[in-house]
Amino acid sequence: MKNSIFFLKPIRWKDGAYHSLNILHCLNNQAQGIVTSLYLDLNILSKMRQVIKKEIKYEDTFLVEFVNIIKPLSKLVSISPGFALEEVRCNYQEDIYIAFEEFIKIYLPELTDAYNALPYQIIKDKSSEFNCLHPLTKQMLISGYSTMLLMHYISLDKSLSEMDKFVKLIDIMLREVGMIGAVESMLAAYCFCNTSFLDNDLKLMVNNFFKRSGNHKQLRDNSLNVAWDIAYYRTLAFIEVEKISGFQECWLVTADRGINVLSKYLFYLKGQGNCTVLMSSDLPEVKLFYEKCQEYYNQMMSNRSQALSREIKLVKFEMLIQKLEDYFLKNKKLDF
Repeated sequence: MKNSIFFLKPIRWKDGAYHSLNILHCLNNQAQGIVTSLYLDLNILSKMRQVIKKEIKYEDTFLVEFVNIIKPLSKLVSISPGFALEEVRCNYQEDIYIAFEEFIKIYLPELTDAYNALPYQIIKDKSSEFNCLHPLTKQMLISGYSTMLLMHYISLDKSLSEMDKFVKLIDIMLREVGMIGAVESMLAAYCFCNTSFLDNDLKLMVNNFFKRSGNHKQLRDNSLNVAWDIAYYRTLAFIEVEKISGFQECWLVTADRGINVLSKYLFYLKGQGNCTVLMSSDLPEVKLFYEKCQEYYNQMMSNRSQALSREIKLVKFEMLIQKLEDYFLKNKKLDF
């Protein structure tokens, strides 16, 4: 079976390397009081649901590979569906969670919960619309969502060069909210780059994160989906660094090849806090464009006025998102 499931590690050593997820490594973590935590992406949970509902055969899915990897580690790892469940509506959320529990009972019966695990609480009357999300969830998504919406808006202007698009993105974000995330700026550089310069891996990543086809509502929905992907990766690094739930080593388990490619270009340094490491492609034209983008980003970030408070930034982010959503969903004009 072709490899189609990925175990990604946001926190890594200085050279970008990290240990394989194997028995020896997990035993070493356990000896040090570190919980090896695996967080499942929505594509994994959705496939589990399809198997349990008998919509597809287990043997025909990448879940066979997943189970074969996890089974020897059953008493050494914990598995959580938490973040992915936040992404879907209440009725589907409950359906997926029940299927996840059933799948684990059938195919990984020796798997045990982490010492600090709590039953997952289904949020009633939950909506997947950004305005209706819990305030803490909004905070997690707000940077990625606003940036992706703005990227789609800017890309509609065919008169702009690739560099002009990147400059416009940075300028608007700094003017409207006073910041733009390093992860988002890196994605923008690759997404705005001339696609003829990209290799197959980078094309896959760009097509995954920057789907340009579809109507305005689909572009809006795609932007929110990408915001979730960015948030998964960044939040797992934060959980591990800040020891939010004790000592954990966090892994993202996904079947998304685009996120797998992204992980080659983004990771956080072990032992140096929440430090983003952005790696440029070795392709000459891409490297040159990326470095120009990074130079402009660094220059503008260093020249910006005094950083705003967290509360003011959140308000400004929401105002920007409202403007962009009104443009995509209500055809209202923008003032930038």
